[in-house]
Amino acid sequence: MDVAPPLPSAFTAEEGFESTLPLAPSDLLAHGWTGLSRPSRTSGLILVETWPSANDSGFVHYCCVAMPGGFETYSKRAFAPHWVGMAIDLILKNHGSTAGELTWTRMRHSPRRDGTAGKYVTQEFVYFVTAGAFVKIGKTTGQPGSRIAGLQTGCPYPMTLAAHEPGGIKEEFVLHRRFAAQRVRADGEWFRNEGPLRTYIQALAKKQALAGAVAA
Repeated sequence: MDVAPPLPSAFTAEEGFESTLPLAPSDLLAHGWTGLSRPSRTSGLILVETWPSANDSGFVHYCCVAMPGGFETYSKRAFAPHWVGMAIDLILKNHGSTAGELTWTRMRHSPRRDGTAGKYVTQEFVYFVTAGAFVKIGKTTGQPGSRIAGLQTGCPYPMTLAAHEPGGIKEEFVLHRRFAAQRVRADGEWFRNEGPLRTYIQALAKKQALAGAVAA
């Protein structure tokens, strides 16, 4: 992995600086964000994620992945939110892009809620949604396809529900750990659609297709 280049010493959080990142420091501290580029011949596909540091309150981490090639740059230490946009712009400059050219969406957070006695509980599913060279492993309640509309909002290219299987938070966690080698960042839901994960999804999709044919 490549560590993010140091910021010019002339830039300070107090003075401020110009950045193309369309997110305010308060946004970066409040939520995790995903930035996706439109695939192109010059810059390929770019995925950027930012998230508040769990250990350093008031600071933010980021990770940038450029495909093809899997070039990855990440924050070795947490940054003050005022500096994040400039850091990302400096990295993406090497790939012919800027933070402002990406489509940014807020990461989904699914707080665990205890069920209420007597309340109707719908089935939970773990889903695999592909987007370019990446795949998102998440969970939903009800129809797996219902997540596409929400995820598609703001995404610059089509997302496809590649496969799904019954499961909740526990099963989602197990899959995240199983395919950790393909993970874009340590605790995110985006993975590179390659290797054993790709094989797993293809086998699951084939199994579902056969089951559907028998049912028909």
